[in-house]
Amino acid sequence: MEELEQPLNHNSRRSSIIEIQEKYNVKITFSLEKQTFELRGIVLKQLHDARKEIQRILLNKSSSANQISVIPPRRKQIDATEKFPSTNLRPLNDDEFEKHQPEEDTEGLEKPFLIDNRIEDIEDLLGTKNVANQNSNYWKDICKDCGVEGDVIIDRRRIMVNGSKISDIEEAMNRLRTLQMIYLRPPFKTQKIPLIHYPNQNMVFKLLFYPLKKHAYFKDKFSAVKLIDPHILVAVRQNAEGEYNLLPNELDIGLLPPQNKAPAILKLSAQSNMKGQETNWPAEQQTQIKTLASSTSEFSSSDSPDLLAKNSVPHNNTQRPISYRGQSLERPGAAPSTQQNSVNDDFKHPNPSQSQGFEETRQSPKPSDFNDEFINRALKTEEEKQARKEAKKARIAKMKYERIQETLNNSNENTFPPGSNTRVLVENEAEKKSNEQTELKPKLKKIVMEKSPDTSGPFDYQPITFGKRVRNYNFEQMKKAFTEAFDHARSHKGEIRFHGSIGKVTFSGVTPQINSKLWEFTDVKDILVGELGVFPGFTDTVTEDPRFIQLLYENLSMRPSAKTAFFEINAISRNNKHSEYIPVTMFVNCDYVALGKVTLCWEHLVDVDWSILDRRFDFQMCLKTRKFIRHDVKPFSTFMKKTSVHPASRMITFENIEDYLEVKSISFKQVINDVIREKIKDNVDLGAGKLGNWTVEDILGEEPGLLNLVELTKTMLMLIERCHKVAENRADEEAYKIRKKDK
Repeated sequence: MEELEQPLNHNSRRSSIIEIQEKYNVKITFSLEKQTFELRGIVLKQLHDARKEIQRILLNKSSSANQISVIPPRRKQIDATEKFPSTNLRPLNDDEFEKHQPEEDTEGLEKPFLIDNRIEDIEDLLGTKNVANQNSNYWKDICKDCGVEGDVIIDRRRIMVNGSKISDIEEAMNRLRTLQMIYLRPPFKTQKIPLIHYPNQNMVFKLLFYPLKKHAYFKDKFSAVKLIDPHILVAVRQNAEGEYNLLPNELDIGLLPPQNKAPAILKLSAQSNMKGQETNWPAEQQTQIKTLASSTSEFSSSDSPDLLAKNSVPHNNTQRPISYRGQSLERPGAAPSTQQNSVNDDFKHPNPSQSQGFEETRQSPKPSDFNDEFINRALKTEEEKQARKEAKKARIAKMKYERIQETLNNSNENTFPPGSNTRVLVENEAEKKSNEQTELKPKLKKIVMEKSPDTSGPFDYQPITFGKRVRNYNFEQMKKAFTEAFDHARSHKGEIRFHGSIGKVTFSGVTPQINSKLWEFTDVKDILVGELGVFPGFTDTVTEDPRFIQLLYENLSMRPSAKTAFFEINAISRNNKHSEYIPVTMFVNCDYVALGKVTLCWEHLVDVDWSILDRRFDFQMCLKTRKFIRHDVKPFSTFMKKTSVHPASRMITFENIEDYLEVKSISFKQVINDVIREKIKDNVDLGAGKLGNWTVEDILGEEPGLLNLVELTKTMLMLIERCHKVAENRADEEAYKIRKKDK
């Protein structure tokens, strides 16, 4: 419908209007109240032509109108200069005033949207294909939401967008751009990030893969869980001498790999054995020999390749005990040894059995063994870094000392009288000889660099503790992973869940070579999982003991509400016999039997598996998404007609739909407190080509702290500590019952 204003003329010729109506096949009426012509028709072009014809007629009539012959009487004007003095104002300029611009005609607009050449399947872009046995059409949804129309021209790779308002067309164009951007971006690969946490922040530790079936506690708790050769991570701590040989009480120390000394202890042992032995080596050669001895001792430690071969690890009862700083550590079942060897003695006079095993390992490497050279180059331990820092400090101190001596010597050369110079040179030579003799002695020197309060140098730094290194590493890994994943999830239409779950983290694919080494916490993600094929897994099975579940409820001070009970039914379904089955999840209410929703399977974006050392439970922080599908169609509607729930016992009965729906498992769930952020909840009804009305900082917190993410991590750690206490109390109860029966 077109409206055309007619401000003054009411006496238009009726014949002209009739001719226009017949010529352009439109209906024209005149509104006295609005003083406008109303045009109604079907074809937009005919409406435009009729409007132009009426405008031409009105323009001719206004130009040929007669002027008014009656002139109103002229009033007597009073000279303004007689009453008011002149102000000498600047004359008015019509160009300075804003002129009224007529509104832009927004009717009948059309814009083309060009499809990117990288898109081969345009129908897949617009969602016209069958997805999850149900049809969807993104272009139709965009037209409905934006109030536009248009045609998809596949041959010309363009979409013609028609609308009555510019704002509607721009919104539709923006949605098409967003839809195209989402389609062209690469698929998001699920990120598995294993992290380590030790409750004691001051404890230095390394990691050992321990078989789950040999663990005194977990072998009974997870016997029903189907896992393929599962291993768990345990902490191997340092003792007072810096040796990594302290395991939890329930573990067997015999499973520790041999020669697991810390590199710092190896260096100190080598230097202490050389103390007191006078040699004639220069200072530089002596330093090189010390470095070589320490590096060789490190090579024969836990990072040595001979630990990966079976020939170098004897398993009989007459095996050689491991020596630590001159003291022998006997293995369980090993014969007592009277010989004590230090690390430096092993370096000078190696054991024939060890050297033979080492040569055999070096001569016949296995293709399946991982690259030790890559690992030794990639693993940078804290002890090696500290040794380099100490060496750098010593070099700087030596350079400063030499510059001071050179300055003093130069100043002594210019002394007066000249006779005194000879005595000074003799004294300097004597001091140099004494210093050289002192340097040749292999004594340990400790250089302490002191600085004045008004100076600053390279030594004014605070050392980072081991626990803080672990926390910083964990935070950076979580921050990077969740930031990218949440940015990807903004365009997801459906349910988004970001939560933590308690359970147990296990590792599969652990070979004997990997199991015979001690690892740093930074090696798990990059080396073990990224290079060596170790796969982390998480099972949310906590316990099957009703008493233990009751203790958990009491510790949490909460009990689930009966109103929140529901059945979660996992099944496979299809809507016709020619399509494939897809896995779905149906949610059935218990109070009134009704199908709440039907979803597809979860798509995991990020899984952060936290291994909590020396605790009974681990936890997982997960970000995942899933899509909703229609539940008011067959076969779901037919399935609900054959499903019933007993109101008292909550026993559910159902019947499979042959060739269409088959139930795989049913879980009964109750919720204590279900808190979902409203902004994330908006993605359930997200329109096609739109992004969620939230940002990553709204969920995780503002940079750089990400307080929301930190608070969730702290909450899960507190929950693990509480559950650990409950598990310990439950274990004490079972032990007390066993002792009581024995009596």
